[in-house]
Amino acid sequence: MSAILVRGGHVVTMDPDLGDLPDGDVLVRDGRIVDVAPNLPAGGAQVVEAAGRVVVPGLVDGHRHAWQSLRDPQARGTARRHRHRRSRPVVRGVAP
Repeated sequence: MSAILVRGGHVVTMDPDLGDLPDGDVLVRDGRIVDVAPNLPAGGAQVVEAAGRVVVPGLVDGHRHAWQSLRDPQARGTARRHRHRRSRPVVRGVAP
């Protein structure tokens, strides 16, 4: 089981019950977020120090996914059918 602990960043949770954590941790196990709280124990997880950085658990990088979808043969046909002419120069400029 692989685990990563992102430690000490300013965690923006988007959860009204939890709120933002100015010095929070995010624990990811097997590619899934399992806990968000301050001062989580590492418990053998690889630790990534995030002090001075903003951490947004679950944020999807739309720029990278747009680029990847154009490389995927199955998604490529869908993208071509739904792409607007004006978006073409922008899509060509997206890179990893």
